[in-house]
Amino acid sequence: MVTKTRPFWPQPFLLRHVAVRAAVVWILLHGIIFAVSGGVVILLAWRASVVLAVVAAWLGYVDEKRRSELLFLGNLGIHRAAAPAIWLLVVALLEILVSRIPGVFAR
Repeated sequence: MVTKTRPFWPQPFLLRHVAVRAAVVWILLHGIIFAVSGGVVILLAWRASVVLAVVAAWLGYVDEKRRSELLFLGNLGIHRAAAPAIWLLVVALLEILVSRIPGVFAR
């Protein structure tokens, strides 16, 4: 008996554009935070970074729903939580990388 499973992680080439859009949204969110703070806040605390990653994942979900990509990915057998999870992971990775760059952003 063959059972059909729904993979959570899709093939990398299918969600490459999702990672690029997540990075662009991360840059825009940091630009908004930088502009609102008057050029003072460049590096966020870890709690704010978690909130930023969750907000970016929510924006990714809204964007995917608006573009009907969740339906498309669902037809390919990819779980609908995969795209927001990619957004969350990309933004979290970018936040970790920015926080680990020595000497560029002073705490």
